[in-house]
Amino acid sequence: MLVTAVPSLLLATAVLCICVVNFHPKARSYRIGLFLLQGPEVVLTPYEQLDNLFNNQMPSGNIWVQFEGFRPELKEHKGFMAEVYFRGNYVIYPRRIYVSDSSPVVNDGKEVVKKRTLLTPALSEKLGIHWIAVFSPPQHGRIRVKVRRLR
Repeated sequence: MLVTAVPSLLLATAVLCICVVNFHPKARSYRIGLFLLQGPEVVLTPYEQLDNLFNNQMPSGNIWVQFEGFRPELKEHKGFMAEVYFRGNYVIYPRRIYVSDSSPVVNDGKEVVKKRTLLTPALSEKLGIHWIAVFSPPQHGRIRVKVRRLR
């Protein structure tokens, strides 16, 4: 009896190990599994999420972006800020994304937060800002974003 149970236990252990390795939240197959179980609308790539945010949720005018609580000395924060800035500008062109009063040269996430400027009504009018998007660091694995319409 023990001889017939061992192969089944080994197979069950192998399947469990494969599931643990392949279906943790950062694994690519996790997204595929979500797609199969919940449908395509749930599984959006980070680029698709940004595209949706900038094109569909903020469809007109220029956008003011702020990063509250992000630390550009952290690699993942710096990369995320640069991704939002560059992808956003790419997606909404010819509209613009602003992070400060003047247009600083932005090469990475550090420049995004270097010139912290408060958005005033006069500056908003001058730059044609219609929307403000405020990003906050991840809580429970999700980056928070608050969108507010100015006009």
